[in-house]
Amino acid sequence: MGYSADDIGVLEGFESVPRRTTMYLEDVDEAGLLYCVLLVVGLAYDQHIAGRCSTISVEVAGHGTVTVEDDGPGLRAQAARTRCDLDALLTSLTSGPRRAPGQLVDGVSGLAIVNALGERLEISTVSDGICAHAVYSRGKRIQAMTSAPTQQASGTTIRFLPDAEIFRVPRVSRTALTARLDELAFLAPRLRLRWSFAADAFIAAGLAGRVATIARCAVGDVAHHRATYTAPSGPLEVEVALAWRASDADEAVVERFVNFERTQRFDFDVDRGLLEGIRRVLEPDGGRSARTALPDGLVACVAVVTRELPAVQTVLRPSLQHAREPIAEVTQAALARGAESHADAIEPLRRRAE
Repeated sequence: MGYSADDIGVLEGFESVPRRTTMYLEDVDEAGLLYCVLLVVGLAYDQHIAGRCSTISVEVAGHGTVTVEDDGPGLRAQAARTRCDLDALLTSLTSGPRRAPGQLVDGVSGLAIVNALGERLEISTVSDGICAHAVYSRGKRIQAMTSAPTQQASGTTIRFLPDAEIFRVPRVSRTALTARLDELAFLAPRLRLRWSFAADAFIAAGLAGRVATIARCAVGDVAHHRATYTAPSGPLEVEVALAWRASDADEAVVERFVNFERTQRFDFDVDRGLLEGIRRVLEPDGGRSARTALPDGLVACVAVVTRELPAVQTVLRPSLQHAREPIAEVTQAALARGAESHADAIEPLRRRAE
């Protein structure tokens, strides 16, 4: 038997979710996106706990779309004593039990939150012999909802593409999601819980693949270069990959790694070297402007390996000032090589960097 929003009070303020995201998520980083994915998984997992679902499948596509499929009772398109139909479940914040951020929460209200934070959400659900299908974008329905009799078994499939205008990294972390699903699998040994990541091609491309997944572009559109320098303490390896989003409305996203450890969000030495390399290629005066901020729309990954620092970084680690010029040179070389293969793209980039 299907379940619905009967007897659940509806609260106003659905549009506040994308506008005040941190009221519903701890942050808009990888942890926040993981939280959203677990809200969708939790909708099916709660049905397993109730004895109405035996299989859950989670698939993450290379471009970031998350698909969650289950064989539960499905969602009714229209409730018998309706105050909320399926469309309302996806577009209204509902009252009900809430748990601590980062854990699974009430599936109904959680589904509305996920819908509001998705560039696209598609749902197909079968309940009591009726198949319903709907497509949304940023919480608004963009295709008419359909429902029709079917011989298909009950269950629900939800496809969710995170909104790149909200999440700094719009692709769920493989490591974090695997860890949580692995825990759920052990906690529910009778549940057939499967998951997969269709991103092997991106991973094989290294940092260029990482940038491509964040910027949502082809790996071939990512400027990339790696070089080794001689430093007082020994070899200094620097690798830079960068691309621009289709829109420059978003702030720059930069991931920084030193000796294979992620550094803090802002690292003056790393960012200064990256900015200097960009200015040398994209600015008409050869990088002699007074610009101090990375251009909007930029997505970049910088990795530095040096013997000067310990393998495990701390907040009080030494300065990377000696790596600033090598980072600038590698960035300049990456953009120069990219300009050779994408000559038609260099002028728009120059205008965006101004």
